[in-house]
Amino acid sequence: MPGVFLLVVLLVLPAIFLVLEAGRSPPDYGEAGIADSLSLCVKSLVWTFGLGITAALVGWVPGRVLRNRGWILKSLVLAAGLIPSYALFFCWWRLLRPGNALADFAITHGLTAQLRQTVLAIVLITWCWPLAAWIISLRRSASERVTRLMLTLDGAARFDQLRAAWRGDRAVIGLAAVAIALVLMGESTAFDAAQVATMSSELRALDAAGGSVRTVLVSAIPTIAIALSVSVAVALLVVSAAHTERDVDVTEAGRAQPHRGGAVIILLLLLLVLVPIVALADEVARNHAARTFGALHFRGAVSSLLAASMAGIAGAIIAVAGAALVIAGSRVLLGLMLMTALVALAAPATLVALATAAFWRTVPLLHGAYDSPIIISSAEAGRFSAVSLAVGIWCGTTLPLGEREAWMVHGRSFKDFLRMGVPIFLCAILGGMLITTLLAATETAVASRLEPPGFDFLAGSLLNAIHYQDAPAVSAAIPWMAAIGLIVSVIVVVIVSFWQDRFLRVASHFGWLVAALVLTQTAVACDRADPRQLVDHGVNQDTPRLPTDLQIGRVGRTEGRFEKPRAMAVEAATGCLFVADKSGRISRFARDGSFEIAWQMPKCDNGKPTGMTVGPDGLLYIADTHEHQVLVFERDGMVVKAIGSYGQGEGQFVYPTDVAFAPDGRIFVSEYGGNDRIQVFDATGRFLSQFGQPGQANGCFSRPQSIHFSPDGSELFVADSCNHRIQVFGLDGSFKRSFGTAGVIPGCLAYPYGIDVLADESLLVAEFGNCRLQRLAPTDGRSLGVWGSGGESTGRLNAPWAVEHLGDRLFVLDTGNARIQSMSLTAIVGGSLTPPR
Repeated sequence: MPGVFLLVVLLVLPAIFLVLEAGRSPPDYGEAGIADSLSLCVKSLVWTFGLGITAALVGWVPGRVLRNRGWILKSLVLAAGLIPSYALFFCWWRLLRPGNALADFAITHGLTAQLRQTVLAIVLITWCWPLAAWIISLRRSASERVTRLMLTLDGAARFDQLRAAWRGDRAVIGLAAVAIALVLMGESTAFDAAQVATMSSELRALDAAGGSVRTVLVSAIPTIAIALSVSVAVALLVVSAAHTERDVDVTEAGRAQPHRGGAVIILLLLLLVLVPIVALADEVARNHAARTFGALHFRGAVSSLLAASMAGIAGAIIAVAGAALVIAGSRVLLGLMLMTALVALAAPATLVALATAAFWRTVPLLHGAYDSPIIISSAEAGRFSAVSLAVGIWCGTTLPLGEREAWMVHGRSFKDFLRMGVPIFLCAILGGMLITTLLAATETAVASRLEPPGFDFLAGSLLNAIHYQDAPAVSAAIPWMAAIGLIVSVIVVVIVSFWQDRFLRVASHFGWLVAALVLTQTAVACDRADPRQLVDHGVNQDTPRLPTDLQIGRVGRTEGRFEKPRAMAVEAATGCLFVADKSGRISRFARDGSFEIAWQMPKCDNGKPTGMTVGPDGLLYIADTHEHQVLVFERDGMVVKAIGSYGQGEGQFVYPTDVAFAPDGRIFVSEYGGNDRIQVFDATGRFLSQFGQPGQANGCFSRPQSIHFSPDGSELFVADSCNHRIQVFGLDGSFKRSFGTAGVIPGCLAYPYGIDVLADESLLVAEFGNCRLQRLAPTDGRSLGVWGSGGESTGRLNAPWAVEHLGDRLFVLDTGNARIQSMSLTAIVGGSLTPPR
């Protein structure tokens, strides 16, 4: 059967190759796994099963209502569950940004972590209860109808009716709770966004920090064991329920009296999804977000759709297998398939990505497509195969009992089996393809791990925009996600509820047409996958590499390595480099790249620094972004003083990003997150003035990430990152000019994070979004050169965060590749630095 073979290729073989690769890799005795993994496992179980039980209880009454309601309400509930959890978290967290009374209270009283956890719990319950409601709604029993009728005739009290309903539904409520716990066990993106450590999120962090395959796999053993045991139990329950003879007809059950109170509850719960999305959608019109998002992420949207469609085709094949096995009564094979798929869903997404990568790297026939979207499609199809199987099982259970009995009596011929199952298989094809495509298009954990640097995917771009705090970009995408989810939900619910209709045959032809187009794109992608790209990894081969002659650091948590470095400063007197990474560690390197010393930030639970500068006094000024202050250190890590505190008043900060010194010694500090301004202090840290405000007009900012003075000190250049431009101001804060617009061609910008001004006043800009270094004319922003392009090899860049020069040495903070690339400045500018015309 194709579906069984496909599941083996997507999940079983990759798992085997992952274990073999881990066994072949030499042990790194200096490499640490996850600290205190036992307590982290317990914490993860408390979160997942606690949320699973709560969501199942919340979805109980809506689930009973869905048994007696039509396709419209069912579609709305399904659509609510198809919106990504990280998107919902951003929506609600955006409403609680600084300036909100509750957010201000939490920050000033040190309760930010508790507030994040509370919002995360509410969001995940909101995200999961539709799944619980759907599982509960599938239980249909004639005995329940008889019991309800008898209680009504006897005039039983409401409490007695509720208790009887609970006795009838408690088993399926338990199944819903365990199913949700399985889904949450593999979820990492929402937990990462809320900074809640679980086994899944910590395994992702371990892999991102350079942990070997052996270390990641060994650290994941407790999670795998839990996922396997729970998956076996759920698979047995689902298979048993799928083959249980139904004692009530669906159409007859649909005539039961509706629960009006339950419908009100459903509508109220839907408001938890609609209100924040509508609130964000309002920003689209006000900030021209759709136009900007299209300019930057249109390619990513197309790439995501193609890759997701490939995954959808695989999902359709698996769904057909599930439906066929239900009809044929093959309990054992169906149970094995469902168990395998559930383990992939419950296991951390990092393991699914690593297993797929190990398989595709090892099999020679797959080498040509390793750096193409196909590998992402394969991993996502495998991860969501449990959902595809569930759609197929759902479709298979709609077969009338009489038809199946007639087929068994007449010899179980394959021809009769196809005749009987074709309408159901059409439902499984469309339902499995659409649901899998939507889930794959919005998935982030697997896609971000496997996509080549600079290869734009919508989910990855959206997740980056969330991290950038680029609310307009997120606002432009999430409403579309909700709308597409609703359309998919309506189609799936209608075709399964009314599978006898003729339009299914027409729809199936359309589905095969889409499949053919996607397969054509797949062939093109394979044909374009030049083996040389395995060496270069350059997304745009026409863009020259950086002439790098020195690399400092690599991924890791030990001394001299980085975990996503996010800030860099060069000490003019010695040429030493200071680097802050996402672990909250500050490292100092000599000019030749040798490691010297490291220290930890005093506090970093809420977040890590994003900018730093060595002042004229020789002290290191660090924008302690998430602690809302500027911390001043001696070069050996001793804290000297702190400037500012949380707030929106004068001298207070909300997420400071960078520090720059004017020629007269004044300190300029940029910030975002509601303030989006630049404040000016004297050399002692006393507030003097401020300029700028949130917005898109000239003189307004949307995350001013980096600031730098011109060589003569007369102008201040600001990397207005989420407005995708550079703004120039006088020393008094007066606006002078701006240049740059969102885009990918030379002269355009995508999230300019780092900025440096050369002796000729030309600018070097590190574009986080375009994965490149660009040189711009200081007056009109003309592009004077572009280097890098997304990639992993020397001279390529992955999400560069900062750029700075000292004499003839240039340093580029290559954040995504966890390194600093250094080169001769002359090799970039091509000779003497004369002012460009």
